[in-house]
Amino acid sequence: MEPAARPLRTHVVGALSASARDQYAALSPDDQGQGALSADAILREACWSDERLARVMECGVTAWGWRHKGWTERDIRDEAKHRIATLWRAGRSLWASSYKARYGVTPTTLMRLDPTAALRGERRNMRCCVRRAEEAAALLAGHVGSRGRQSQYASCNARWRRAEQLEQQSKWMDETLVVDTETGEAIPLAKVARQPRQRRAELHVVTRGMIDYEVAQGRWPYFITLTLPATWHPSPKFGRVKWDGSLPVAGQRELRRRWALARARAKKAGIDLVGGRFVEPHSDGCVHWHQIQFLRDDEVQRVIAILTAVFGDLGPAVRIERAHSAEGAAKYCMAYSAKTAACRDGKIGQHVTGDELTGVDAWRSTWGIRGWQLFGIKGRLGVWRECRRRLPDDAPAELRSLAQPARAGKFREFHEEAERTGARIWATDEEREYPDPDPARQQQAAAHGQRATLTLRHRRTVGVHLDAHGVCVTTRTRRWVLIRAEDSAAASAAALADSCITVTGTEAAKSVWRGQTPPSQAPPPAS
Repeated sequence: MEPAARPLRTHVVGALSASARDQYAALSPDDQGQGALSADAILREACWSDERLARVMECGVTAWGWRHKGWTERDIRDEAKHRIATLWRAGRSLWASSYKARYGVTPTTLMRLDPTAALRGERRNMRCCVRRAEEAAALLAGHVGSRGRQSQYASCNARWRRAEQLEQQSKWMDETLVVDTETGEAIPLAKVARQPRQRRAELHVVTRGMIDYEVAQGRWPYFITLTLPATWHPSPKFGRVKWDGSLPVAGQRELRRRWALARARAKKAGIDLVGGRFVEPHSDGCVHWHQIQFLRDDEVQRVIAILTAVFGDLGPAVRIERAHSAEGAAKYCMAYSAKTAACRDGKIGQHVTGDELTGVDAWRSTWGIRGWQLFGIKGRLGVWRECRRRLPDDAPAELRSLAQPARAGKFREFHEEAERTGARIWATDEEREYPDPDPARQQQAAAHGQRATLTLRHRRTVGVHLDAHGVCVTTRTRRWVLIRAEDSAAASAAALADSCITVTGTEAAKSVWRGQTPPSQAPPPAS
C-alpha cells in the first residue's frame, strides 16, 4: 500500500529578488504537496531558508521534478508513453528542447532515432527527477539521519521506491531471454546476469591480488578517508545543523573534481597513484570516500602534501593511516565493499545488517553514485573479465597463459603476466548515418544540395590485444539480443537487424583502443 501523504508547511527566511521570488513561489510545497512520505517518518515541520532551497535546486533537482515529486510509477509510465506518442512523433526538435528543460539533460542521438530508446530514456530521466526531488524534500524536512526516528542513509519513501524497482527488475529478467541471432540458442537472462554477491566476490579476489602484487613491488597499503565539511551534512549526528542545501550528488561531484586535480598533481610529481575507492554515505546521506592507496616510502609525504593542498580547505577532510599488514588491508576493503557491492537484503559479516544494505542501496540508486572503483591498474579489470570468457579453439598460447590465472582467480599472477605481455582491450568503433528527423535541418541542407544526417557511434569490445607479441585475439564471436520469452528466435534476428547500433564487419570502422590501431595483420572484427 502506498504510504500516506502529508503536506509540509514552509517558513521562508530572508529577502528574495523578484525573479527568485517567482521561482520559489512556483516550487512552494504548500501548493504542490509533499507527495508520498510516510506519516511515521515525519519528525518535524519543514523549516528552510531561501538560500538553502536555491542550493537544492542548483544541485540537480529540476523544477519539473519538484512539482511532480508525488508521482507514482504508473504516473511516470503513462506520461512517458503519452509524450512519445504525441510530441516525439509530431516534432522531435520540440521534444528535444522540452526534454532539456524538464530533466536538465540532452537526449542522445539514439533517442532521437528510435522510439523504443526514446521511451526508455524518458522513463529513466523522469523517474530520476521525481525520486531526487522527493529525497531532497525529505532532507529539507529532516527525515534522514541517525537521530530519534529518522531513517538512516535514505528516507523511507526512497527505500520503498527502490524495493518496487528491484521487484520490477526481477520480474523483467525472469521474462527475458538472451538469444544468439545465428544459432537461435536462448538463455534466461536471470541465469547470466551478475548478482551483487558475485560482484563483491570479484572485488574481493581482485583487491586481494592487487595487495599482494603491490606489496611485492615495494608499495605498502595506506588507508585514506576523504570527507566533506559540516555545510554538506543535512542532519549531523553531533552539533547543530549547518547545512546549506548541498545534496549528495553535488558532494560526489565535488570529491571527484578535487580527486582528479590531486591525481594530476601527483602525475606531474612523478607519482602514479594505484588503489581503489569505496563511496559510502553518512547516516544523513552526506557522501564520503574510503580509499586504499599503495605508496612507496619516499612517496608518502609528497602524497600527503598534495591531498592536504587539494582537500585542505574543506576542513578536517583528509585522514591517512598506514596498514599494519596486508591481511588487514584486505579486511579493510571487504568491510566497505559489503555496503557498496552487495547492497541487498540479508546480513554480511558481523556489523553489516540488512537494514544498512537496503538503505545504502536506496541511497546509491536515488543519487546515481558509483559504489567502488579501482584506479591506476591500466584497464586490467576489463582484460581480466575478457580472459575469463570461453576462449576460441584456435586461441594462441600467449593468450592461454594469460587466461589460465584469470580463470583460476589468481589476480596477482594475471597482473604480472598482463604487464609482461602488454594486454589490453581490443575494441571497434562502429558508426552509421541516418536521416536527420528535424524538418528544419532537412530543408536547410536541401537548400545547399546536401542531405541532413545524424551519425550514431558505438564502441564494441571485440577481444584482447597483446602488445608484446603483436597479436589480436577475437573473444566475442557471437551476437546476442534480448527478447521476451514468448517471442521467437526469428523475431530476435529481426530485432537485431532493425537495431540502430548494429553493423556488419565490413561497415565497422578501423579497430582502435584509446586512439591506437592494432597491427594490420589483426583479424577483422566479428560480424
